[in-house]
Amino acid sequence: MIKFIRKIFQTSRGDQLVPTQTKHSETSKEKAQTLDPSSAPVIKLPPGYRPKEEYQSRWPDGFWDHMNKASSHYKREWYAKAKEEFLHARSLKDDYDSLNTQLLRTYRKLYKKATENKRWSEAYDVLSELFETLPSAVTDTDRRQYNKIIKELQKKDPDFIGQPVEMERQSKSKEKKPIAEIEQNEQIPLQIHEHLDSWVRPKGEKPIRWYDTHLTSAGFVCRRSVYDKELGGYKSSQFRLITIQIDEPSDIDIPFDLYRCKISSTGDRFIGYSDDLQLFLCALQGEKIAERSVRREAENNKYQIRCVDLSADGEWAMFTSSTRAYWMNHNLHTLRTWIMPPPEGYRVEQRDNEPHYEKIEQALSVLELHGSPTPDEIKTQFRRLALKHHPDRNPGDPHAEERMKMIIGAYQVLSDEDIQSALEGIGDVEYYYKIMDEMEVNLGDLGISFKFTISMGGQGDWIYASHISDDAERIYLGCYSGRIYCITNQSIIYWTFA
Repeated sequence: MIKFIRKIFQTSRGDQLVPTQTKHSETSKEKAQTLDPSSAPVIKLPPGYRPKEEYQSRWPDGFWDHMNKASSHYKREWYAKAKEEFLHARSLKDDYDSLNTQLLRTYRKLYKKATENKRWSEAYDVLSELFETLPSAVTDTDRRQYNKIIKELQKKDPDFIGQPVEMERQSKSKEKKPIAEIEQNEQIPLQIHEHLDSWVRPKGEKPIRWYDTHLTSAGFVCRRSVYDKELGGYKSSQFRLITIQIDEPSDIDIPFDLYRCKISSTGDRFIGYSDDLQLFLCALQGEKIAERSVRREAENNKYQIRCVDLSADGEWAMFTSSTRAYWMNHNLHTLRTWIMPPPEGYRVEQRDNEPHYEKIEQALSVLELHGSPTPDEIKTQFRRLALKHHPDRNPGDPHAEERMKMIIGAYQVLSDEDIQSALEGIGDVEYYYKIMDEMEVNLGDLGISFKFTISMGGQGDWIYASHISDDAERIYLGCYSGRIYCITNQSIIYWTFA
């Protein structure tokens, strides 16, 4: 998008700073620093093992055009149009699993809709086409529907020649071949179960899918979200710890769900955030150590937070939001913020688009505070000013009551939960743009000059991967551009792909 920006004065944002850190401080929050890789050592990484030409030939011309159109039709519930576009894409590439899965779902939507409206001939044609196009993807559910439709068509037309199909599960159950022969061993008793290949999952029971798998010094840890049928959503999480010493895995229930999660290498702590952008640091057994909102930093968008990370001992934590990395202590208080350099040819400016920004600034001014004070600092300053300006302590002062009302109002503003979230990151929004053209207008008679700038907005270099070393002295940030930054105590190093 091209934006027309008018500027009267342009001010320098100052020199870009290289982050230096001799020790971790828990008492002060430093100003966000933009990484400057201009003087950092550069290590060239080799290109990927797959040649570029081979990667490009993987997707034939026009394939993704048909895929995108099909997906758009599917979202609008135009299933007939979606099927045609999926088939066009499949004619170009028929071994793409995601395409075949989406095409299967489209066929099922079509025959289900036809069945509900009792258009049996249409449903029969769709299912016949499905059996011919995706024979390996057909399940017994599709076969049952096919047989049901044949019965309905035979009721209307006794001469209909369609034949029902046999269920695969029925045919497989007749084969009673053992998967192994039982052998006797004098020292070790062996017991081998026969017919394990004919095991069928009980009806209605879904397989458990585990995510966020980590191999830690305590054992293998994985996590899953737990669906609450009564409340209609994922409202809690469950961790499973598997160790060599214990035969049975231990399950730990957590009373909130996590969208992203990272477990410490020792396996005793984890950090993660929920859909409503609450960040948690907890012991693996469920004890909550710290919690904070990151709505302000994420601009109320959970997808902007790509990484959460934790040091080996769980004392230091980090999360990233688009182009920023936030370094925190075990109380989840931000100690330092790094901003990734803008893409080549782009400039960056901060924008104060927080809807509460002016109200926050006014309240901070009333309480004689600045920056990002903590809740305890706000409370202490409120008590101090309340005692100083209370009308009972200032008899005869006609303005004492009005000042007291302002102090109370400012404290109420800064005590609000949403405002507390905003205080953690005032000014944490950058605007990236590329200058396309500049024009200066001078009104000599009036002594006024204007500079007009035509610019093109764009995204910064988002952080998509992070890692904290075991001693928490090195931080690695992998960005969309291919650069990998290593932030050490004294300087930064970055890697780039050759």
